[in-house]
Amino acid sequence: MAKFLKIAAIVIAVIILLLIGALATAAALFDPNDYRDEIAGAVEQQTGRSFAIEGDLSLSIFPWLAVGAEGMTLGNAEGFGDEAFAEVAEVSAGIELLPVLLRREIVLDEITLKGLRLNLAVDAQGRSNWADLAERSSEQAEQPPAESEEPIAEKGGTSIRSLDVSGISIEDAALSYRDAAAGTEHRISDLDLSTGRIQPGKPVMVNFKARYDGTQPAVGAEMQLSGVVDADIATMSAEITQIALNIVAEGDAIPNGKQVVEFTGSADYNGEEGRLSLPDGRVQAAGLTADLVLDGTGLAGGTPSFTGTFATREFSPRAVAEVLAIELPETRDSGVLDKAKLDLRFNAGTSSAEIPELTLRFDDTEVTGNAAVRDFATQRIGFQVDVDRIDVDRYMPPEAQVSEQTGEDSEPSGDINDIRIPVELLEQINAEGSIRIGELIAQGMTMRDVTLRVDAPRGKTKTQRLTAQLYGGNIDLTSSVTPGRTPRYTTRFDLASVAGGNLLSDFLGRDLVEGLANMQVDIATSGETVGDLRSALNGTLSVRLTDGAVKGFDIARTIRNARARLSGEAVKATDEKLKTDFASLVAGARIENGVLRISELDGRNPLFRLLGDGTVDLSAEKLDVLARPSIVRTLKGQEGADLAELAGIEIPIRITGSWADPKIGIDLKAALQQQATGKLREAADERKDELRGKVEAEERRLQEKIDKELGEAAGDALRNLFGRPERNPKKEEPKQQQPEAGSGSEQQPAAGSDADADADTEGTTEPGAADSP
Repeated sequence: MAKFLKIAAIVIAVIILLLIGALATAAALFDPNDYRDEIAGAVEQQTGRSFAIEGDLSLSIFPWLAVGAEGMTLGNAEGFGDEAFAEVAEVSAGIELLPVLLRREIVLDEITLKGLRLNLAVDAQGRSNWADLAERSSEQAEQPPAESEEPIAEKGGTSIRSLDVSGISIEDAALSYRDAAAGTEHRISDLDLSTGRIQPGKPVMVNFKARYDGTQPAVGAEMQLSGVVDADIATMSAEITQIALNIVAEGDAIPNGKQVVEFTGSADYNGEEGRLSLPDGRVQAAGLTADLVLDGTGLAGGTPSFTGTFATREFSPRAVAEVLAIELPETRDSGVLDKAKLDLRFNAGTSSAEIPELTLRFDDTEVTGNAAVRDFATQRIGFQVDVDRIDVDRYMPPEAQVSEQTGEDSEPSGDINDIRIPVELLEQINAEGSIRIGELIAQGMTMRDVTLRVDAPRGKTKTQRLTAQLYGGNIDLTSSVTPGRTPRYTTRFDLASVAGGNLLSDFLGRDLVEGLANMQVDIATSGETVGDLRSALNGTLSVRLTDGAVKGFDIARTIRNARARLSGEAVKATDEKLKTDFASLVAGARIENGVLRISELDGRNPLFRLLGDGTVDLSAEKLDVLARPSIVRTLKGQEGADLAELAGIEIPIRITGSWADPKIGIDLKAALQQQATGKLREAADERKDELRGKVEAEERRLQEKIDKELGEAAGDALRNLFGRPERNPKKEEPKQQQPEAGSGSEQQPAAGSDADADADTEGTTEPGAADSP
């Protein structure tokens, strides 16, 4: 038996050797180039395109069944010119025969493709030059197989045991895509792909490189990619390790003209589950290093979704900006934007994306919160942000730079009333969320527990509310914008129990007032330009300042100095700071069609009382306000002694002109005239009282005499005759007699009338002039 098997094996081996010899002889005698036209015709019949083989065809039988071809060209679709659709400079492949015949193992030589040129195009009508090939391929796939066709495994009852490919090599390939309808062009060139030995269940090294050039925008990039791939063809799964991607991008659209992006890590794809995992990705670009973890599901026919984390290492925003050629503005604190770090978690699908956790640390500030695009279709945005502490002033331009930009010598850019409000941008906003800041320093002001809530649905009224605690009190600001043909705006502002002096001192850098401030503003307007908003402004305004002072001017001193000048007396010099104390200062106004009308102005302090009224034209930026301070009658101390003679007299102070250059007029002559008139009246009243007393005494004397001599009846008759009252009449209040003409008690013209025009003019001073020695 053993001898038989040995003889059988020898016979089989001899037969195989004879077959191989026959095949080798046939290959030597057979020239495939003789069938060049038949091969080209078959391809043309399958594709409907012209096909040509301009180079040599090669065929070898043993030990490799190998074929090769050079110079193949496939024509373009009709209407796309003479440029070839595809060209191949050289292609070759081979299979080793003995492993197939003896062990049912496929061993392939390296598959080589050189000089591939593939030209894809879309014409101006949107028709592509590959649509016809796709249609033919689809039709052929739908045709049922011939009855005699059976799977190889079924014919011989055998199956392929293994697959072994020496490698795949693609050299100098190029792909172009032109879209005439969009006016764009993309090109991939210098494409090289090489692999190591490919065997099922074993990892293979893959190397890839290519160059990309495109228009709109004009950019170019060189890419290199390498990694170790362990693929399972049966499940369409693969694990890729040692991934190294390097991209060098150039062009006008690239920041700083050139940027480098690097990625390293690993990836795992499960084709059956449609799941992708990127557990340890790392990205480096523009001076940033970030770790990326990504998981994707629904990638095999389901609904794709991704979750992951993104965390940067600590970096310098200034350094990143320099790499990206971003010129940062100069800041008051040169030490800011020196360090930052970002950590976030994200979820994304086909209709929405979310960052449920975010932490950003920059300089001395920490920001936490979440954000989401709730619907890609409507671009509805939601957010909630918490900031522990931020000093905005550190990031503002230096004060000197601000002064230069807002200096007096700068030319105005035009009428502010002509500036159009970009309401179209507001209409596109579709957001809802809140921002909370533990401590905010801005414009020198320190605010705590600052909360901004925004509700801005697209196409509807957008509202925002700002609340904060500041300087012992609180602020509440609510505003709304209603887009439309004529946009509408409303604002409600409440300021309660705020230390006004500290607030204005920090905000303006000037010590202007003291005391607790309360303020309410409720206004509404509409229009498209600043001028429209001013002209259509309506609402109310009220201000109350208690236990405070207005600094920078002293009403009492101003009056004393003006009085001294009119009297020819010397003005007393003093080093005391100018300040007008108020026990209370109340102001109220209504705004009607852009004109603010002061309906109430009442200030009180131990020395004087201040009343007033007037108007402010918000559109024309002009004002006309009349203040009427008066010295109180109960005066004590040196200041009271100086002004005692003006007690009870109102001193008109009119403020007129533009906001930028107001004129202040003080009519002290009218006040002195009021004082003189008052004294004349008092003297006349005293003289009348004296005469009246004498008359009454004489009447009593005569009455007594009449009663004594004529009796009571005669006396009553006489009294009735002369219109005298009866004896012991009911006592009535004596009527005030009107002063006679020329008595000196005539009423003086009111302040501000034509009669006082000269006095007003002489008493007019520029702001603060009356206070100077």
